[in-house]
Amino acid sequence: MSNGTPDANLYSGAPVTDCGGGGGGTGTGSSRTETEPNDSTGTANDITGLSYPATVTGSMKSGSDRDYYRLSLTSGQTATVTCTIPAAYDADLYFMNAGGSTLTRSVNNGKGAGESLSWTATSSGTYYADLEAYSGSGSATYSCGITKS
Repeated sequence: MSNGTPDANLYSGAPVTDCGGGGGGTGTGSSRTETEPNDSTGTANDITGLSYPATVTGSMKSGSDRDYYRLSLTSGQTATVTCTIPAAYDADLYFMNAGGSTLTRSVNNGKGAGESLSWTATSSGTYYADLEAYSGSGSATYSCGITKS
């Protein structure tokens, strides 16, 4: 910069138009918007092919909505899921094994209360993150950041 005028060579390259997966993490990742139906392990949105950290988004369309996401972990790998919930509803977060048994959960009370959990796999396989409406619903979008380490 010279006398308040930017140098003509100050910027180079192409502008960045995609800032990655979000979710508050660092590095690059990918994202996915939920596709209904995804209300059970059998109809879960498959996120095994995403790069991590990853972000999934969706909404609780009814007071009984459940949104399942399928991912794979190797033995000893830890998955962390952190969800931002809009003020329109209260949602709870569960992490399940391939058989649908709950391994851990986050059930913070209140509309707009965020949910977060971590699980370290004791064996390699398929796991599910399940975000479900506890009270309220609407089209306001939740966002869940997912990391694997």
